[in-house]
Amino acid sequence: LKFTGKVVKLFEAKKITDKLTKREFAVKESTGQYPQTALFETMNDKCKLLDNIKEGDDVEIAFNLRGREYNSKFYNTINAWSIKKNSTTTTYKNDEVVDAKVVSSTDDLPF
Repeated sequence: LKFTGKVVKLFEAKKITDKLTKREFAVKESTGQYPQTALFETMNDKCKLLDNIKEGDDVEIAFNLRGREYNSKFYNTINAWSIKKNSTTTTYKNDEVVDAKVVSSTDDLPF
């Protein structure tokens, strides 16, 4: 499964046990009428995926859903296993956004 959005919060890594380290981060969906914010987690060596990510970055996340039962209650976890930073090319000129599209034309007229 994949999720695309903007990182709104990065949490510090937490050492749960000697063999388990967990790091969580929240991402707000960038599309849809009612954008959702989801909390993802990375485990152990996958925590390094967040080293080059900062709050405000647009990312695409590949993840697995995990579910479990404990004391007759059910819990879900969204476990991220790939995080790609989306790069957009936007040019700014005097605080205005300039469209970066190049239009080719075979018309020689200047107007």
